[in-house]
Amino acid sequence: MRLFTRNYKTLKRYINNMPNKPCFYILTFLFASLVIITGYFIFLLVKLAGIETFWRYLIITLSILGLIVFFFFYKKVVTGNKKSKMVIFIITLLLIIPVEGFIIFNINKMFSSLARINREMVTYSTSLVTLVNSDLNTINDVSGLKLGIIKDKDSIEGYIISQEIIKANKLKDNNEIIEYDNFILMVSDLYAKEVDAIFLPTNYAFMFASIDEFNNIKHETKVIIKKDKKMPRDIITTDSSDKKLTEPFTLLLLGVDSEHEGLNKNAAFNGDALMLITFNPNTLSATMLSIPRDSYVPIMCFKDQIENKITHAAWYGESCMIKTIENFTGIDIDYYIKMNFKGVVALVDALDGIYVDVPITFCSQNSDRKTGKHSVCLQKGYRKLNGEQALALSRNRNVLGDDITRGLYQQLVVAGMLNKAKDIRNLNQIYSILDTISNNLDTNINTKQILSFYEVGKDIIAKDKSYYNDDLVYIEKLYLDGYNKYIWDEGMRLALSNYVYNRASLKDVVRAMEINLDLEKPNIIKTFSFSINEPYKVTVIGKGPYRTDYVIKTVPNFTQQSKEWALNWGVQNNIKISFTTIDNTHQEYKDTYVNGQIIGQSIPEHFRLDKMNKAKGITLKVIKKEENILDGEIINCNLEENSHLSNCLVPNMQGWTLNQFDNWYHSIKINIIVEKKPIDIDSVTPLYDPSKAGTINSQSKDAGTKLIDIAEIIVYYFVKPADVKDEAPAD
Repeated sequence: MRLFTRNYKTLKRYINNMPNKPCFYILTFLFASLVIITGYFIFLLVKLAGIETFWRYLIITLSILGLIVFFFFYKKVVTGNKKSKMVIFIITLLLIIPVEGFIIFNINKMFSSLARINREMVTYSTSLVTLVNSDLNTINDVSGLKLGIIKDKDSIEGYIISQEIIKANKLKDNNEIIEYDNFILMVSDLYAKEVDAIFLPTNYAFMFASIDEFNNIKHETKVIIKKDKKMPRDIITTDSSDKKLTEPFTLLLLGVDSEHEGLNKNAAFNGDALMLITFNPNTLSATMLSIPRDSYVPIMCFKDQIENKITHAAWYGESCMIKTIENFTGIDIDYYIKMNFKGVVALVDALDGIYVDVPITFCSQNSDRKTGKHSVCLQKGYRKLNGEQALALSRNRNVLGDDITRGLYQQLVVAGMLNKAKDIRNLNQIYSILDTISNNLDTNINTKQILSFYEVGKDIIAKDKSYYNDDLVYIEKLYLDGYNKYIWDEGMRLALSNYVYNRASLKDVVRAMEINLDLEKPNIIKTFSFSINEPYKVTVIGKGPYRTDYVIKTVPNFTQQSKEWALNWGVQNNIKISFTTIDNTHQEYKDTYVNGQIIGQSIPEHFRLDKMNKAKGITLKVIKKEENILDGEIINCNLEENSHLSNCLVPNMQGWTLNQFDNWYHSIKINIIVEKKPIDIDSVTPLYDPSKAGTINSQSKDAGTKLIDIAEIIVYYFVKPADVKDEAPAD
């Protein structure tokens, strides 16, 4: 202690007697700043693990040696006590410190942007929702009512926050809490007024945007109360937390539709785009599969893991979607990236546009879903797209066709963004891209793993681009074959169009992914034939052709068939068919239905046969025959005494099949001209409905008109558009 005190006093005396004290203080401050800044600079370089290891350690070594050298210079200048040397040293430090500070600032900014992509804490949000015409306006009005809630106790937005709202407002005291297995049934009951209000994730309007029956839910409902809660992220269990991106990996890309730019990282969402990607950094090759959002698969977080549209798995978060895709593909997913579709606009613009070979000419709504003067139009051909154009190409469904086609176009946009990354040249563009990504993207890839991809990225940019046609990586675009099938959804109590995938197609797709992941050895093709007279066609893995290997049989629409047909169908499918008759003199059925016509069924159309009780069977409602008309008797409707009979009145033919019309016409005798005219389904309905093909849409004479009083009748029936594929194999 005495030695320290003596040295300190000597140094203090030396400083007090120094003639250049101002320069000394400035020099000392700057040198201390250099030591602190350099130390922090070395700390940041150590954090950049995996990036230019040799050069990093060389810079760290030189930085340490530089500090030592500067220390000796500092000591010599101070002890020499010459003002000129102090000024030179000060100027030198003033030049070095800003340069080092600039480098530190940029490294910190990059780390900050990357850290925002993967946050441990996120904000969850739940709302109590009722119909817009309800008398409920505030939480104080909620009394003596039925309130719906999801029964899954692990659901943060469906149950946990809902219970906190119930407890805070004492809603259990005066209300009945009804628990549901899924959101669909709960929303259906709200519309049916079976419950008065329900607890939903706050962004419920976008959850149900793809369901026709609920696509206007935003304007048909209102929020009574909302609660946000910041909580640790709902952890997604994977074995990839310590994995580096230098190893083959699988990535799930989730496209989320939203009203605004930005991403609520927590919430249930709609799986508007699902893309399963494998990447092999050793071969710089990738596979890319767009999974149709209507794919009919077991949903792992639904009760009994029932089959449903895969997009509905997103309502329960990323974890449910990942488990669902892993279950039906058998591929382990290492990472996921969830991106807001609105963010695609900002990202493409930050990249200064992308180049895409646009497959067709079309006009579509913009990112705000506005049309007219706001429409986005594209011409077919290879061209540069801005953000709005790229989004229009990647998300539009009605103009471009089905989900399979739209998925292929989304792959074009993703590939275009990857290829444009090689043109990034300045820091401002890098920061713009990082800010856009951090605002619109969520992932479970941590900062360390992102940095580990640096060397792979450098290899990608450095490789010979001509090998892959100027593409950054070779991308094998995969295809999941299947067919569309209407299937009754018990939760929504209506039939939904689903995509039933082909099992053989999925097997080929999975094998291609496993080969790219080095999990399976490829079959080496040793022969190749080519004819100059035939253009070469690239084989798309998973596209087939395949035979349908999985047919889902469903209940038909019996109201378009005869009793005999229904009985034969029951025998063929081992299902009991029963009949109950209804007197056609009843006002509801008089002048509308033909005698003997089937007008109702106990099991709805499109209900799965393997899900029903075959022994209990199906009961059909049939119009009772009048006693004075015998079965098989041809009625002469030219006679005045028969003109009042129901068969001699113009029936309501809407929804009839042409076969049903012919049966009716052949059961009567009448001197009138009959004409059948086809109409395109798309000219009447906005979307093609395969169940309507071959059915009557309208008629020239009103139902109930006496046939004896008319000279002709024209019926207009639907035909399938020429460019629409057949739906599913016949049951």
